[in-house]
This record gives sequence, structure tokens and C-alpha cells, in this order.
Amino acid sequence: MERALDDFIIEEEAKKISSETVRRRIMVMEWLDEWKDKPITEFDRRDIRDFLLHLKEGGACDGTVASYMSQITKLFEFLEQDGYIQQNPRENIKYNEYLDTKTTETQKIMKDTKSYVALTQEEAEKLLSNATEPKIRNTLGIKLQLETGPRAGELVNTRLSDIDLENRTITYRTLKKRTQEYRTLGFSRGIAILLNQWLNEGYRDRFKVASESNYVFVSRRSEQISVAAWNEVVKKAAKQAGIQEETRIDSNGNQEWKVHSHVLRHTYAENMIRNGCDISRLADLMGHESIETTRKYLDHDEQALQEAQDKFSPSFSV
Repeated sequence: MERALDDFIIEEEAKKISSETVRRRIMVMEWLDEWKDKPITEFDRRDIRDFLLHLKEGGACDGTVASYMSQITKLFEFLEQDGYIQQNPRENIKYNEYLDTKTTETQKIMKDTKSYVALTQEEAEKLLSNATEPKIRNTLGIKLQLETGPRAGELVNTRLSDIDLENRTITYRTLKKRTQEYRTLGFSRGIAILLNQWLNEGYRDRFKVASESNYVFVSRRSEQISVAAWNEVVKKAAKQAGIQEETRIDSNGNQEWKVHSHVLRHTYAENMIRNGCDISRLADLMGHESIETTRKYLDHDEQALQEAQDKFSPSFSV
């Protein structure tokens, strides 16, 4: 590792910040350093932009992207101040433009005051009923996201060896970290039926590449469907179900939509909380690095608080 990065670590460790914050900064720094085949001191604006896109395509949620960009900001500010670089490649990047929730206009369509979009029970069931062709594959993927909450990148990277039909479990590979992590979740009988149909009753085998692919979700032209293609599957199903809405035109002139694949992950999280799952366990189930990322799913509206008080308040005898 080059001297600049060593100096950055020494600088951060000397500050009055938590060891967890230092750990996160070092982790992001090391990952960024290994991501491209050139020193960080030679990064330009395009490298930072490409890294942002890499995070999003890998399924990172807005909270994770924001957290990583915070660490990257600190790194490049240090490198500029200490003379390792002449121009900060980070300063002209508005990373919020790369997030799912970008503007006030987007936020207006979100229910209540939440910082994310989640589907109602009725909307989720309409989405499932309107999955496009190949219907078995797409219904299976949508149902897995709704009921087990993987990121799109984790879903499309699921391998045949990650499925245990007998014990009804699926293993997701976390894509955020430099060292890959795994989490294994159980799934419903409904998912088991769809998986059996897709894998064992000839539906997956209709794709020419299936025999050569180790991935569950093959496409017509590739051994696995891409994240971008999977997002289109979800968007088309939402449009067909009548639950899709236009939000805004982004800086590249592309139309943004209310329902996309990450909304299914939000829907899973919100329903887990409503069904009584605590945020600590939910953070592990979703593969979040920090519980703060999970905290947004807590419902703090007045009615929910009153229900919590009625249900959990202690009682003492006089």
C-alpha cells in the first residue's frame, strides 16, 4: 500500500473518532485501492463516478452508497490537503444523483414521510400476478425479493449450489465487501414450488445456456440475467400491474420510476418490522454493515407509537 494511504490511516486513528468509524474508512479505502489497476492518487472524476455505478449495480442501497461516499470524501480531502493530489476528484461529484431517492419530487410520491418506497400487500400481490415472461423465472425472482429481501445483485448472482430445496434455504453472497460474506435464509413453500418448477420441471432448461450455467437466473443470451435486465423485469411487471408511476427525468435524460427491484427489498424489510422482527436481527438478515442503515424501517408515526405503548408499557402495583 502506498505511503499516502498509510498516512491517511495514521491521521484517522489519531482523531477522536470511534474505532468502528476508523475501521469503515480503512475498509472502503482498501477496497477502492484494489478496485482499479492504478493508484488512488491518480484517480479522476470518472473513476469516482464508475465506482458509484459499481456500487449501485452490485445492489448497494442508498444508505450504503452514502456511507461509502462519506469515507471517500474524507480520504480525498486528506490527500489534497497533504499535497498528494493537486485536484480533488470527489468535489465535483453529486453522488445523490446516483441514488434511488434523488429529489423532493421523488420523495413526494413516497408514502407518509418515509425515505423509501415500499409496496402495500395489495400492490405486492398485483406485482406477482403480473410478472412478465418467462413467468416462472420472473415470479420466482420477485417472490424471493419480497419474502427474503436480497439486493438485485445478490439475486442474480445466486448459484445452483446456493439452493437447498430439501431444507428450503437459499444462500446469498454479499457483494459490498472486498471479502465476500454469505447469509443463509429460509424460504416459503410457495417459493419452493416455484424453484422446483424452474429448476426441475424443464422451465430453466428451455434456455440454451442453461446446461452451461451455474446460476439460477439464466437469460436467453447469457448464463445469468444482469442487474439492469432484472430491474427492467420488475419495472415492466409494475407497469402491467397498474402500480407504476413516473417520478422524474434524471440528469442523463432518463425516466425514473417509482417501482424498481430495490423497492421489493424495502417491502421485505418493512413487513419484517411490522411482523415483529427487531432491527438487530433484520440488519443481519439483510446483510447490512450498520444497524443505522436498518433503522429507517422503524415506523415512528403517532399511531404506531401509541400501539407500542399500549402493547409494551410496564405495569406496577401500588
